[in-house]
Amino acid sequence: MFGDKIINFISHEDTLNKLMERAFRKIPPFNTADKASDKGFKDTLIWLSLLEYFDKNGENHIIFVTNDKVFHNNAIILSEEFKENTFKTIEIKENSLFETMFKQENEIIEPIKAIPNITLLRDKIQETINKIIYTIDGYDSWGEPEWSLTFTLSKYFSQERIEDAIGCLHKIIDENIFEQSLPANKIFKYSFVKNICSIPMDALQKVLDLYEDINNNYSEYLPQFFSAVTNIINKNYREPESGIINDSDIPF
Repeated sequence: MFGDKIINFISHEDTLNKLMERAFRKIPPFNTADKASDKGFKDTLIWLSLLEYFDKNGENHIIFVTNDKVFHNNAIILSEEFKENTFKTIEIKENSLFETMFKQENEIIEPIKAIPNITLLRDKIQETINKIIYTIDGYDSWGEPEWSLTFTLSKYFSQERIEDAIGCLHKIIDENIFEQSLPANKIFKYSFVKNICSIPMDALQKVLDLYEDINNNYSEYLPQFFSAVTNIINKNYREPESGIINDSDIPF
């Protein structure tokens, strides 16, 4: 089955002499400790066979897999001898190397979820939130719409308060299902929110739809979503008693 891939033991006339010399001089894989036993003949025979084979055969980089501690304890010495005799390198590894390699090859790699089209999402968030903070208040003599803020703020929203408000949006819409519009302080129930014009119900529904879409498909981006919404809504902040809208405030 393995054919010429099996390395045979060396069988030269001087094999026994080499084994006896290494045993006498305690050259690894024989135990190098003083008064150690002569145990190591089989390991040394394997090692000498490797030296002879790779002197003229095989790759330039060899991995020798074994759980025999005598090889691991003398890995540096044996690696140097191997390089000196064959001009090749050898790494002595434990049997667990196969288990690790097999596990890596068969490991199921979870596909990396593609980042959504950020440009489209960013624009959609801006457009959707703008529709609840601005509304058409009328038309000028040329028939052009005149935009107005639906509310102003005398204090900045925290991200946590925006999260709470959007989290309650489904309930608010359900409780006012037949209304055409709602005042801002019915959605943002804080004293620092000042109503100017009511917010259309379809605009609130689009905010809810957007939130549910991101929550269902890109939940890992929810913190960034709430942060972006908070920043947009906080542009409605006005100094107390101000409430005046400049043309530069209108995003349309």
